Amino acid sequence: MSLVFSKKNVKIARKNASSEYLLKNGFISENDAEMDKRAAAAVEAAIKKLEVRKKPIARFDVLNNKAYLEYPGEE
Repeated sequence: MSLVFSKKNVKIARKNASSEYLLKNGFISENDAEMDKRAAAAVEAAIKKLEVRKKPIARFDVLNNKAYLEYPGEE
């Protein structure tokens, strides 16, 4: 089975688009938007858990394109 794409049936979202934008403009379904919200909430909960336990948090610096560890108490 092969898929044929044309400009009529392919949509391309802009980079760094929010789930709300993608849902509003028909790029994703309501289920996809809900899954995005749940994933974001899970990440926030995991970060809070690490902060409470005073464990390092892995972060990514978009400007320098590098990963790093953020240790508790560092600013």
